[in-house]
Amino acid sequence: MQTRTVLSCVLVLGLSLAALARDENSVQPSVQDGGAASSEEHFNTNLAEEIAESDGAAAQLELMPPQDEQYKNAGVAFFIDCRPTGDHSQVQSMYWTPEGSDTPVSTKTDDLIHVENDLMCDDCAALIFNSPDQSQAGRYTCHAVVDGNEMTTSFTLHIYEEISMSGAKTQDFEEGSDALIACTAEGNPIPIVEWQWTNKDENDGRFEQMDDGLLISGITRVDSGTYTCRGRVNEGKIMDLKTHIITVNVMYAPLFDEEEQEEEKMFAWVGKTVELTCAPDSHPTANFTWERNGFEMPELQDGTYLVDKTDGSTVVEVTINDQEDFGDYRCIARNAYGDASRSFMIEQAFVPGEPDSVDIMEDEVTPTSVSLRVEEPSDSGTLSVAAFTVEWVKDDAQWEDAQKRQYDLEAPIIVDGLQADTLYRFRVAAVNPVGMGAYSRELTHKTDAMPATDVPLHGQSVDDGPGGGAAAVAGSAALVAALTFALLA
Repeated sequence: MQTRTVLSCVLVLGLSLAALARDENSVQPSVQDGGAASSEEHFNTNLAEEIAESDGAAAQLELMPPQDEQYKNAGVAFFIDCRPTGDHSQVQSMYWTPEGSDTPVSTKTDDLIHVENDLMCDDCAALIFNSPDQSQAGRYTCHAVVDGNEMTTSFTLHIYEEISMSGAKTQDFEEGSDALIACTAEGNPIPIVEWQWTNKDENDGRFEQMDDGLLISGITRVDSGTYTCRGRVNEGKIMDLKTHIITVNVMYAPLFDEEEQEEEKMFAWVGKTVELTCAPDSHPTANFTWERNGFEMPELQDGTYLVDKTDGSTVVEVTINDQEDFGDYRCIARNAYGDASRSFMIEQAFVPGEPDSVDIMEDEVTPTSVSLRVEEPSDSGTLSVAAFTVEWVKDDAQWEDAQKRQYDLEAPIIVDGLQADTLYRFRVAAVNPVGMGAYSRELTHKTDAMPATDVPLHGQSVDDGPGGGAAAVAGSAALVAALTFALLA
């Protein structure tokens, strides 16, 4: 309080001295008058500032948010508060002006830009932007009179338009055409557009970035896939990135593999069911038609064949009931870009003929087995021989009583379990998937006799004395003969 009293006395004294000086210099030229007045005003201002500083911080204006450069999204409402700070007692007036105009911003709340009193701050003026756009960008100034003092503060508004991407998410092109994958990025600042895709090859000259998309010269089916169109902004305080995923489909006519373009020959027989498969590469998916011997087939006919269609393929199950079911079958695949066909020939298969030769392997005959050598028939019935069937009976028996056994094609044919020193008849038939063919001519052969078994006499070794072995053998033979005669009598 003492300091304020002293300063007030100094102020009164200063004003009195200034008045005295003005009276003394009243006869000087007008230029000097102006100079004296300026000195007086400068003195008074400095003195007032000193008094204000003695009480606290000087009043001034501030913005909330406080940035001098404000970056805002287009179309997103916001406001900037102007408020006095420091020691002050009264705000006589406060208003806003746009750059290049002295006319205050409207206070009508319906206007896109207007000023309202901040409900949270009695001495504040809120500059409100309801729907900002590029036309509203620029410098804005807040004017105020606070405790009789005029003051201003300003900010620059930058309106940023977020990146927006355009272009269909799925785009179709015919194979071989020059395809423009459409994609653009808009915004402010203007975005840079970048492209990414699977297996990108910087050296592939078919790809060229255009203002409105990515151009592929002579697009092929291998170019199908996912493409990423990306818009990017990195300018000053604005950084933004948007991506747009595009699926590219390359359309082409149905096409079969090279080996499928040749007629496929198949063999069947009555009672056999054959599957015919037709699965071309095509986009879009093909529609299918089946023909038999030049005439279109219905999808179901008396159980003879059944057509099953799935996505991208078709299967026909043909059951051979009679001779009419053999012949030429054709699958025709069509889409909007063309057609292709695949042919099948179902031919009748037969059982094989007789083996070309069947021989007894004399050196491998035993008392209980006989080995056969068999040569495949020249007439296999169009299908490969897979096995041989062997039948055998004793010489005095009928074939109805024969025993039978099947041998794989590469396996040795050994008929075992036979009786020693017995005459048998044998015959062989070839077998393929259709069935068993005709039997070969009959072969007759006798198994070997069982070899004699040496039995020594009681109490005598076969090795006793000179000639002892021979005597023992002779005695054993006599004993066997006597026992045999006794059994038969």
